[in-house]
Amino acid sequence: MRLSAPTLALLLLAGCGARSDLDGSGQPPAPEGASQSIVLFGGLVPTPNGGGADLGDTWLWTPSKGWTEAHPPASPSPRYGAMAASLGGDTVMFGGDGSVAETWIWNGKTWAQRQPSDPPPPLIDSVLVPMGQGLVLFGGYDYGTLYEDVWAWDGTSWAHESPSMTPSPREAPAGAVLDGSLVVFGGEDVNFEPLGDTWVFDGTSWTEMHPAHSPSPRRGAVAAALDGKVVLFGGDTLPPSLGDWLSVDETWIWDGSDWTQAQTAPAPDARSFAGMAAAWGQVVLFGGGNFGGSFEDPAGTWTWDGTTWTEATGPSPPARNEPTMAAR
Repeated sequence: MRLSAPTLALLLLAGCGARSDLDGSGQPPAPEGASQSIVLFGGLVPTPNGGGADLGDTWLWTPSKGWTEAHPPASPSPRYGAMAASLGGDTVMFGGDGSVAETWIWNGKTWAQRQPSDPPPPLIDSVLVPMGQGLVLFGGYDYGTLYEDVWAWDGTSWAHESPSMTPSPREAPAGAVLDGSLVVFGGEDVNFEPLGDTWVFDGTSWTEMHPAHSPSPRRGAVAAALDGKVVLFGGDTLPPSLGDWLSVDETWIWDGSDWTQAQTAPAPDARSFAGMAAAWGQVVLFGGGNFGGSFEDPAGTWTWDGTTWTEATGPSPPARNEPTMAAR
C-alpha cells in the first residue's frame, strides 16, 4: 500500500489530539507493572576467530527489577541492527542483519511475525519511531545500498512515502520524536563519511535545521526524547588525524533549535550503536561497541534523568553491539 504525503500527515495528526498512548518522549508512558518494560532483543558479540555471532535473546528492564531474561515460546531469528518502537501497547521490530524484511510484534509475553504486503526492503541501522497513530521509519542500508526513504506503519501494513525533499541517503542516523516531529541527526553517507546535519520531519515534509552549535559528524549515535528535549549520546567520529573511526562518550541536548553539549561526570564509556529507550522519566542506555578504543563491547546499563548519568546495578545481559531496544 502506498500513501501520499498528505494522507500520512492526516494519520499523524489524528494522533495529536489524543496522545494517551504516547508521552513527550515519543515512547509510550510506562507505569511500572507486570506488562510494562523496556524490551531488548538480539545484538552482536565478538567470537574468538575475530568474527561476530548474532544473538536472539529477549530481555526486559524495569526500574525496580532491572534486567530479567524472557523466554518466549516464539522468537525472531538471531540478528543485530534491527529497529523497534512501540505502538498501541505492542512493540514492533523490523529488519536487522541477514537481509531480512520481517515485521515482528512483541506483546509482553511472546513474539509473533506479521506478514504485511509490500514491506520496506531489508534494512539495518535505520530510525523507527512512533508518530501520531503510527510508526515512521527512515534511512538505513541493505548491504551496499543506502536509503533516504520514509515508510509508515499503521498497525497492519507498511506504506512507502514520497516527501518532495529528503535528507541524503544514510545509515546509522540518530533519531527521536520531539513535539510530534522526527528529529534526525548524522549517520554515514555513501562515501563512508560521517554526517553532521540535523533534519526535522513533521509527517509531510523535511526541514534541514542550521543550529549555531552541533555535535561533530558521526554515525551510530543514539537518541531519545525526555522532558521536551532530545538527548543524543556517543557515536563514531572520523578524525582526520586518526584516519579511522573513533567512538566518543559525548552527551548532547537538542532543544528544538540548537544543540548543547552536556558536561557530565560520570558518564558511560565511549560507544556507538548502543540501545536506548525512554520511560519512567529517564533514558536507559545499554550495550554498543567501542571503535578505536578497547574494541570491546562496553557492558553495564546507564540511566539519564535529564542532568546526570547513573550506572545501574544488578544483573545485566551480556555485553553486545547493536542491540534493539524500545519501551512499551
